[in-house]
Amino acid sequence: MRYVKIFFSALAALLAVSCAQDQLFGEPASEAAQVTFFATTEGSSDTRTGLDDGTKVVWTKGDAIALMTASTKDRFDLTAGANTGNASFTGSTSGTAPFYAFYPYSDECRLNSGALEFKLPQVQQYVNKSFAAGVSPALATMADLASGASFKNLCGILQVNLCGSGKIRKVEVIDLSGAPLWGDCRVVLDGKQGTSEQTMTVTGGSNILTMDLEKDITLLLSTPRVLNFVVPAGSFSKGFS
Repeated sequence: MRYVKIFFSALAALLAVSCAQDQLFGEPASEAAQVTFFATTEGSSDTRTGLDDGTKVVWTKGDAIALMTASTKDRFDLTAGANTGNASFTGSTSGTAPFYAFYPYSDECRLNSGALEFKLPQVQQYVNKSFAAGVSPALATMADLASGASFKNLCGILQVNLCGSGKIRKVEVIDLSGAPLWGDCRVVLDGKQGTSEQTMTVTGGSNILTMDLEKDITLLLSTPRVLNFVVPAGSFSKGFS
């Protein structure tokens, strides 16, 4: 088995929000009101983001977003547009601005003392020419719902192309600097998220990240098997194995 091509790239995606139902924007909501987010893309109309090898990544059935404020957290589920780059998410909220939209929704994600807190998993599932749904976190901040949301990915992609002989079932990558690749994450909400000045810390995990292929997959000498690991931006300052 040998590595044919290895590279790391940080991805960015945009998610625009428009059009509400049953709520007038700008008015404080005394009770939960249903709202629909229409998710669009930064680039082409058929993908919300893409990898350098041309891999297309689209919204997936079951995707959900957490819409959070200082006092509320509400789940918004994908209601239309699965397997495309244009999807809508619907839910109810009684919160008021500012809003923070986080993908993917989880029970653990929350706002705490001016920061977003969530978890990166220790094991990621293999997806051919993509990465597992819900493992690449993204965040958008909004002064009001009508202004739309520009989502920024909080992690990057380590793409490993494997050629060889035999079969593989599990692959591990190790950050040689010792920096954790999974665990409890904290992003300071200071307006710098999505930029080179973004502050994100990862604690409680380890520097070993596992990809589970669920079943034995045969490697080929001429055609690489592409594995896409979602990793914290800035990983591998001293390389990896």
